Amino acid sequence: EEVEIVGAGLCDDAEGQLSVSQFSFFTYEWWKEGAPNTILSTANSLDFAPFNSDTDAGTYYVKMTSTGGIECEQVLEYVVEPASAANAGDDDTVTYCNDEQPVNLSDFLSNPHDEGGTWTDVSGSGALSGDTLTTAGLAAGTYQFRYRVTDMCDNMDEAIIIVELRNIPDAPEADPVAAVCEGENVQLSATTVPNATYEWLGPANFASTDQNPILTGAGMTANGTYQVRVLVDGCASSFASVDVGIKESPDFTINGDTSLCEGQSGLLNVAPSNFDENAVTYQWYYESDLLDGVDAATIEIFEVGQYHVEVNNDGCVSEEVIQVNRNTNAFDVVLDNGCNDFEYVITVVNQGELEGA
Repeated sequence: EEVEIVGAGLCDDAEGQLSVSQFSFFTYEWWKEGAPNTILSTANSLDFAPFNSDTDAGTYYVKMTSTGGIECEQVLEYVVEPASAANAGDDDTVTYCNDEQPVNLSDFLSNPHDEGGTWTDVSGSGALSGDTLTTAGLAAGTYQFRYRVTDMCDNMDEAIIIVELRNIPDAPEADPVAAVCEGENVQLSATTVPNATYEWLGPANFASTDQNPILTGAGMTANGTYQVRVLVDGCASSFASVDVGIKESPDFTINGDTSLCEGQSGLLNVAPSNFDENAVTYQWYYESDLLDGVDAATIEIFEVGQYHVEVNNDGCVSEEVIQVNRNTNAFDVVLDNGCNDFEYVITVVNQGELEGA
C-alpha cells in the first residue's frame, strides 16, 4: 500500500497536523527543509498547535525506517502552502450576444480565482447545468448566477456574474446595383432595421456607417463586392453582400491628317486603348454639327475645322476633339518650256526639291 503524507487543519489558529499511517515496525523522523538536523517529531504525525501560516508554511519531510529486521527506508515530502482566503474572483456584468451556443460561465470569472466551486442559477432560468449555460431558446434578458468556493478551513467566498443576454439581429438585405460607367455615382442601399446602426465594407478600404451610402464618381477600383451588416443593442448581424460593376469608359485618341491643302481630302481614325474598335459605335461631328451617316472608326474629311467623335461602349460614352488646319506652307514649282522636235513640252525642273513628288 502506498504511503503518503496527509495534511489537516492547516489554517491560521487551527490545530494543524501532518501525518502518515502508523506502523509499529517503523520509526519516524520529521524535519523542515533547510534544517535536516532539527527533528520536529518522531511520531507518525507532526502537530502545529496552533498553525501559523507565516512561520509554518514550507516543505516538510518524514523518514520512515523499518525496525523489523528487514532494512527499509522511505522519505516522503509535503509542501504546506501559505494560507490564503477562499477566492471566487470578482463580481462582473457581461453582455452576451446570443448565438445559441452553450456558454461556459467560468470563462467570465476574473483571474486569479479558486477552481472547483459550485454555480447557482439565482434567476431561475432553468438553463444552467454545472457551469454551462444553454442559450438556445433562452429569451433576451438579464440573468444572475452565483459562483461559490470554500477553502480547507471552511472559509467561503462568492462571485456574482450577471449576464445580459441580447438577441443577434437578422442581416439586412442589400439592394441589387446595376452596372454603371466609370466616373458615375453608385447608390448602395439596405433594408431598414429598427434601432440599428449600419456598417458597410468594400473594395479600396471603403467603409461607411450610412444606411444608404453613395460612391461618388466611382472609379475602376470601386468594382467588386460590398458587404453590410447592422448592430442592434451592441450585437452584430451577419453580413449581406452586393456586387457592384463598374464599366470602363472608352479610352482613345484621334489620329490622322491634321493639315489639308486647298482641295485636298484626308483621313481621321480612332485609335482605341481599351476596347475593340468593332464592338463600339461612333458619332462624328464637324463644328458641333452631327455628320449624318458618318459612323465608322475611320472617316474621310474634306474641310478644315474642328472635328470630334463620341465613342459608345456598352452605354459608356467618351469623346475627343481634333483640329484640322489649312496647310499654308506652299511650295514653288519651277517650269521650263519649249519645242522638242514637233512637240511643245513643259517640264518641272526642280522636282528633286519637292518631297514626295
